[in-house]
Amino acid sequence: MKYKMALVLTLSFASSEVFAFDKDDAASLVKKFTETTACEVGDRDEDKPLQFKTIQLKEGMDTVDGFGVQYAVFWTGDLGCYGGRGGNSPHVSIVERSGFGSADPVVKIDEYELPDALKNIAHVTDFYGNDFKEQFYIKGFKYNPDDHQINPTREVSYLVKVGYSGMKIID
Repeated sequence: MKYKMALVLTLSFASSEVFAFDKDDAASLVKKFTETTACEVGDRDEDKPLQFKTIQLKEGMDTVDGFGVQYAVFWTGDLGCYGGRGGNSPHVSIVERSGFGSADPVVKIDEYELPDALKNIAHVTDFYGNDFKEQFYIKGFKYNPDDHQINPTREVSYLVKVGYSGMKIID
C-alpha cells in the first residue's frame, strides 16, 4: 500500500511538471526552429523587443498537461532562404501542444501560414495582443509605388484571428 501511494504521488507530481511551458519556452522553441529553417534571422539581440515576442493565444484544456495551449511568436528572417541573404520578412510562428502529456509543444507549419498581406510588410513596428483572445495585431509600413527602396511610407495595421483553419485577417 505504501508503494502504491508513493507511485501515485510521483506520477501526479511528474504530470504537473510536464506542463512547465510558458511564453519564454515558446520563444526558445521558435528560435531553435529558425536556426534550422531560415538562412538569416533578423537581430536576435535582447534589446530588439519585437524579435521572438510571444502572445499566448489559447489556454490549455487542463493544467496537468496543457493540451491545446497555443502561442504566437513573431520573428523576422529569411525562411527557406528564398531571397538569399538579406531577404528578411515578417513571420508569426504558432506553437501548440497538440498531444497530451506524452507530446511536447511543436511549431505548427502547415495550416498556420501568415496571410500574404502581412508577408509584404516592409518594416514591422508593433506586434501585440491580449493573451487568450486567439488574435494579434501587427503594425508596420508597406511601400507605395513612388517610395524609395529603404523608405516605405504607407502605414498599415492588421488584426489577425488564429483559428483551426489558420490565420485570417479580420480587420
